[in-house]
Amino acid sequence: MVSLYKKSFVRKIIVVNGKNNSVIDVNDIHQIMAETPYISIHLEEKKYLHTETLKSISTQLDNKKFVRVHKSTIVNLDKVVSYKSRLNGDYDIILKNGVELRLSRTYVANFKSNFKNHYQVAT
Repeated sequence: MVSLYKKSFVRKIIVVNGKNNSVIDVNDIHQIMAETPYISIHLEEKKYLHTETLKSISTQLDNKKFVRVHKSTIVNLDKVVSYKSRLNGDYDIILKNGVELRLSRTYVANFKSNFKNHYQVAT
């Protein structure tokens, strides 16, 4: 029997910063990085610290759009402009805001597959 159940993913994240509670739209996220004991959520020109782990936040985000590229980094495929080989198995990813991130060889196959599917043009 085929399940028609589709997992729903979070669309907004509430980040608590002292007395401030900020609502972040996940579509605005460029990358999420581990900064023990927090994670940092990077937007176009702002960064938030959040009390969660990369593993736990990754289960809440759409895994076709938010892809692990390094043991300490998740990237939003909507924000990726290009990637290029370092000729040693690793790659560099360039985001729309000009940030360059390392794509570890451990995550290359999954990244390339999701990148291709994400940007495939329907004819």
